[in-house]
Amino acid sequence: MDDDETGRKEIRITSSGKIKSFVSFALDFFEKYDSRPLVFHTLPRDPPDQANNDLHNVTSIIPRLISVVEIIKREFLKRLHEKHSKRLLGLHQYNQLGTLEDLGYGESEGTPQSRDQQIAYALEGKNHIKLKQTPYLRITLSLEKIPELEKPATYQPPSRRKLSKSAKARAKKRERKAKALESGLQCPSPHINSAGAADFLILSNLHINPVYHVFLSTTHNEMTWESLRNRDCNVPTVLTAFLIVSIEVAKIRGGEADETLRPVQLFSSSLSHWHPQFVSANYDHRLTQKGSIFRCRHLLPSYVPAQPGQVAVLKDQLVPDTS
Repeated sequence: MDDDETGRKEIRITSSGKIKSFVSFALDFFEKYDSRPLVFHTLPRDPPDQANNDLHNVTSIIPRLISVVEIIKREFLKRLHEKHSKRLLGLHQYNQLGTLEDLGYGESEGTPQSRDQQIAYALEGKNHIKLKQTPYLRITLSLEKIPELEKPATYQPPSRRKLSKSAKARAKKRERKAKALESGLQCPSPHINSAGAADFLILSNLHINPVYHVFLSTTHNEMTWESLRNRDCNVPTVLTAFLIVSIEVAKIRGGEADETLRPVQLFSSSLSHWHPQFVSANYDHRLTQKGSIFRCRHLLPSYVPAQPGQVAVLKDQLVPDTS
């Protein structure tokens, strides 16, 4: 067994070992290591010069090895589904079949009499020389392809995980999110200055440019990043844009309840200075309805906190645009 933390890990399959133990170890191994392959084999424990003459178990446990590998591949796909993993492919498999005699097992100098017996056994064949061969099997499982094993071994491609409709929808959302973030990083970053609320609206450096579907309830004018960067808008306008942009960010993030950001206003003691910021919290899923465009119903919230410094969350301030 190879204990190298970077190389391959070899496991010898035995008739007394529990299949459940082999499977659980393999699943934990691939969860811990991304680049290390895992090798299962039926080779004897002892080296060739010390191996027992009875090597029948090496051949008899080959079906057990195949069963262990097939269960591991099946359970690996199940674990990907349970964890909502982005990986769609299973494990790459390389099969190597050989004989112990080629590796030097079962050979010994012995006495001249034993050699004569081996020659007599080989000549017992009617038409051809009678040979005794003991096959063994070695199977390598890996998360990635191993080009150096493709020639000496037979390659079995990984199975593809079948996604449900909901899983496909989540995958498409993640793809749209990645494209949106990639395009957003190419946009110019707004000027950062802690003195003004408009400059504070940096959206965690997401740099969405421009902010589409942002309409003020009074003028219905579309707002872009340029108006915010030029600081030609008052604090209520900034709050409105902040609220709508957070909805757009939530759409890009896929509306996941545990990671989506929601807008929160922190009131200072004077109640005249607003500090909009993002905090991690559960998100109202109805705000991320597919295909909806949201508009601001009220420019300011209809209530204020009772105590200075208390957190007030904008609720029911958005309605879907059905036009």
